[in-house]
Amino acid sequence: MNESIEFFDGPPSFSDLVDRVMRKYGCRVDEISLRGRFDCGKARAHYVLMKLASDANWKHYKDVVHEANVACLEVIVEIVRMPGPNVVMREEVAVVNHNGTQESEMLHHVLGETERDFDLAIANDDFPNNIFERDEANIDVDNVSMGSEDCELVEDGVVGVEDISMVHKAICESSMVNAEGTSIGQSPVIKKGMKFNSLEELKFFLADYAVRLHRPFSVVHSDKNLRYNVMCKQGCHWRVWSRLISSTGQWRISIVVQPHTCRSSQPKREHVQCTAKYLGRRILGIIRKDSETSVPSLVESIFIFSGYRVKYSKAWRAKQHAVALLWGDWKESYGMVPRVLSAMTYYNPGVKWCIDSCGMMLPDNGVLKHILQRVFWCFPQCSEAFQHCRPVILVDGTFLTGKYKGTLMMAVAVDPEQQLVPLAFALVESENNESWSWFMKLVRVHVLGPSRIVCMISDRHHGLLNCAKDHIDGFPPLVHRWCTRHFAANMSRRQKSNRVIGKLKLLCKVHTEREFCEKLEDLVKDLNDDAKEWLKGEMEDKDKWAQAFDEGGMRWGIMTTNYSESLNGVFKGIRSRPVAGIIEYTFEKCNAYFVNRWRKAREMLDQGYRIGQVADDYLSEAELRSVHHLEEPYGPERMVYSIRSYGTTNIGGESHGGRHYRVDLHEVSCTCNVPQLLHLPCSHFITACKARGLNYESPLYMSPLYVSDCAARS
Repeated sequence: MNESIEFFDGPPSFSDLVDRVMRKYGCRVDEISLRGRFDCGKARAHYVLMKLASDANWKHYKDVVHEANVACLEVIVEIVRMPGPNVVMREEVAVVNHNGTQESEMLHHVLGETERDFDLAIANDDFPNNIFERDEANIDVDNVSMGSEDCELVEDGVVGVEDISMVHKAICESSMVNAEGTSIGQSPVIKKGMKFNSLEELKFFLADYAVRLHRPFSVVHSDKNLRYNVMCKQGCHWRVWSRLISSTGQWRISIVVQPHTCRSSQPKREHVQCTAKYLGRRILGIIRKDSETSVPSLVESIFIFSGYRVKYSKAWRAKQHAVALLWGDWKESYGMVPRVLSAMTYYNPGVKWCIDSCGMMLPDNGVLKHILQRVFWCFPQCSEAFQHCRPVILVDGTFLTGKYKGTLMMAVAVDPEQQLVPLAFALVESENNESWSWFMKLVRVHVLGPSRIVCMISDRHHGLLNCAKDHIDGFPPLVHRWCTRHFAANMSRRQKSNRVIGKLKLLCKVHTEREFCEKLEDLVKDLNDDAKEWLKGEMEDKDKWAQAFDEGGMRWGIMTTNYSESLNGVFKGIRSRPVAGIIEYTFEKCNAYFVNRWRKAREMLDQGYRIGQVADDYLSEAELRSVHHLEEPYGPERMVYSIRSYGTTNIGGESHGGRHYRVDLHEVSCTCNVPQLLHLPCSHFITACKARGLNYESPLYMSPLYVSDCAARS
């Protein structure tokens, strides 16, 4: 009754499904009967079987499941053979009757279009078995009874968890009793001879049976080295006797007296088998999708699938148990970090990681061992993608919400399509001078590289201000710019006024010094004395927060770290996991992220986009404005033009007004400052290029980092 996982190279067709079953069990096609199972119930589960005998049946079944409560294909395979030994083999998932042997297995096929949940252990299936052996065993235990594929409750969780690599089409084998002997809508039937790999599996199977039927049992004998016997708590003759098989270490049900003859099967207020440990396994699907699911939400979910409204404390303990099953014990998870990262590096060459104990050691069984204080990791795809992004990184930290405190640090880039590119991650004790300096040095060495000057945009944490000044031999200095949203938040501490904050943000965004002076004069009129004094002190560093003074256009038009903070939404649910689970999740999420982005980038290239869509939209609008501009050259030999923008017209139809701009095609500059700040031609520059007969999309005038090929490579 163990689960085993098999993989398809792609979405399996009906013939792929049949071929896999025939190869696995060595049977002929005429010995196979396939039926699809789906839930058509509303408040309560109600399952229906659909015959699968052709590609049309298979397609129709997938369409039906697509609209079901849980978009997961469950295929019952019945293989009828000649009578054989009366043995129930757990590995073969076989169920015996007197007319022949029927082997039934549940084939789970995750719908790539709708179902986006999969086990972390499965997602990282390339890792050595010993790393995830405990996690996979725990997940196997969750599906040991009839219908136990429904034991793991799944609800809509984190948006954006997508199928990745070869893990998105898996077959799960799980125990199913003889489909002809038990109606699919009925409760599971316990069979004499059923075997379990451990006592824990047996206990969960019986507890799940008891909770589903709302009939608690009492434990008569419990000896982990001999037997485990239970009987109905309500006094009827129902009982189950099981014993340990010493030769194999398995547990076998030796005596079954059933069914229950108790009068009532309705749920009472409490159930002795509805423990936090049992519930933890039932809510694995919910926690796997969103580990930050609130406890009150879990209380309601438990009530829906069990009929018992448990207390807050029990639901909280169930959540902790589910977290431990999925990603290991909180304390043990720290010890798993080196193994997980080593496995990632072995199967994904180029992964960079570093663990720092900060010299901290504690005795363990008389031996001093290093204590994990910080860990850094980045994936080779991320560092390669950065080479095709604008030379700007956004850094931010977010606190962990699990059992142990800490901070998750992230560095993010922005590609030509304004999409986020995760670069590097770190788990540290807190945000301080040492931790930020340690993280940024590793980012500069392993991600940014020595080939170009990079701008870092962040808040004004002292650790970030200091690390921007750190010198690394052979590497260019790190240019630091401030996030204007955090900068405006500092103003709000001195004057809480939405009007003032809005004007300050506008002051930060203007492109020219003239506009800056105009906006500043207007802003100062609304400031109180404290705010005026603060703003006066910040004018010395206005190049760090005002775009008009951004020398060299190091910001590339990016003003805030909202991009990096929105990445926290992409990685929603990560903060409440144990540390090893956090690392696994970043691997899984980045993989899905790059697969999805590559598909979209290829679609753009196939549609003939030479320039990224964002830049193309900007240039299209600028070109429309350029139609109304008037150009005047400063001599035929000079590549300098005076451009008058569109103003108004008088009664005679003559245009007047508008502003004059000086465009230098040789210097790639305009007095509006857009080409210098955004590295894109403005409408004035486009007008000059047209007058000169030049292509304004040339790499001479527009950064190649905006082309579609860079979007595809990032």
